[in-house]
Parts: sequence; structure tokens; C-alpha cells
Amino acid sequence: MAAQGNVVFAVGETHKTISVDILPDTIVEGDEQFHVNLSFAAGAVFQDYATDKSVAVAIQDNETVISMRLVNDSTNITEGNSGGVTNYELTAERFGDVSQETTLDWAVSGNGTTSADASDFAEGVLPAGTVTFAAGESTAVISLGIVADKIIEADEQFQLTLGSYGGGGVDYVELSDVFTILNDDVLTIKSYDPVDGATNVGVSENLVVKFSEAIQFGDGQIQIHTTSADGSVFESFDTSTSTHMSITGDTLTIDPDGTLANSVLPQLEMENRVC
Repeated sequence: MAAQGNVVFAVGETHKTISVDILPDTIVEGDEQFHVNLSFAAGAVFQDYATDKSVAVAIQDNETVISMRLVNDSTNITEGNSGGVTNYELTAERFGDVSQETTLDWAVSGNGTTSADASDFAEGVLPAGTVTFAAGESTAVISLGIVADKIIEADEQFQLTLGSYGGGGVDYVELSDVFTILNDDVLTIKSYDPVDGATNVGVSENLVVKFSEAIQFGDGQIQIHTTSADGSVFESFDTSTSTHMSITGDTLTIDPDGTLANSVLPQLEMENRVC
């Protein structure tokens, strides 16, 4: 409740002290204000003839104020394709009075329509942890292990969130940054059998395509076209139902059901993401 009281000026006195007790705390809250309202009894006025006055008083917050944020030159991370782990370091920064030790919790979560998940990180879990700023230190490193796979996939996003903190009177934490894992895997065809432009190919021979890495069936059609004027489709194979195709590691084998006429050269066409 609001404090109130009376002061009495004795004859000849020109100054009086009003005492207000302030409750000390350890909360980082910024400066605060209160007002002291003064009014005279009947028959007295202030120098400007006013009968009451209001005086603003500021309570200065004396807790340590530190801010934190995540700092990095780029939010794009190249995945790598070594089959191992790409180590990526992010820097958390604090500023203000850094004389005390401070800890900061952080966690990774998927983000966006092509979200990264546990399989994209070392040990198969979405990483999380705590970094410690030693007394006097303004930066600390958050390390992430990105799986450097050889899978052709879309770029993926994750969010790194700065969470709870301890010590050092932290008053603000920038919540999060979104990062993108850039896919750098490219599937290429290494060889055909029969080779491009081959002649005298046996009627019963299969078409064999060797890729730059192991493959698996996706969704879509693989078609054999003729080299006739209209490039018509000679035969079509659905990757989900056809029994005329097989995959062994990096090799696709197609066993056509039909027989091309002499002197007709086939062309193989594959939709995106069929392998």
C-alpha cells in the first residue's frame, strides 16, 4: 500500500526530510519511479501559491545487466559427402558486465517444409546442450555434428534456440536463428551398356546403367524412346510396379519386354527422383 505521513516544520525551520524505505531485490528489472505527493494544511501555500505538489523519484536498478545473442557469419552449412561428420561451430556472444560466469542452454529443432531431423546429426539425435561463459569471457562455442551423407535430397532447415540461463544477471536472450544444411550430393551416370551409339546389339540384351553412387527406386517413370521423328515411347516402366527393372548397389538393369526394329536406336529417359 502507499506510504503516507506528516512532517511538522517548527518555528524558523526551512527544511524537513521525508524517509521512504525501498525493498532491495536481485531482479533485473530496469529503473523504476514513484511519486511523493505534498500538500499543505489549511492556510499554507508553496512559493508559487500552489496548495499541492508531486515530486518524481527514480529507483535505480543496480543488478548486473547482460545480453546474449547468437553470432555467425552465415546461416548456410555445407553438408559434405565424406560419409562421416562435418563439424560446424556457432558462436554465442554475451555483452555488458561479463565479470561473472554464465551458463546458457541451447537446443536444435527442425524448421520449415524441408525440415532437418535426428538423422541429419551425429549420434542420430537432435542436439542440445549447455555452454559456459567463464568469468571475463564474452563468447562461447556451440558445436554441431552434421552427417555428411551421400543422399541426394533437398536443402534442409533447422532452428537453434537459446534457452534458460544461469548466473551473471542475464536480462535478454535472442531466441533463435534458422540455419540451412546445403545438399552437395549430385548423382551422375558413369556408364551405359550397351554404350551410347552401339551397333549390332543382341535382341535379348538388357540395358545397364551405372551411377556414381548407390541408388534406390523413387517415384516416377523410366521410358525407352525411339529415335524416330516423333521420338515416340517404345516402352514405359513404373518404378513402383515394374518387374522388368532391378537395382544392385549403383547399377540399374532394365529388361525390355519388346523388341526394337533393326536400325532403330533407343533413348532412355528418366524422370526426376526415380532413382
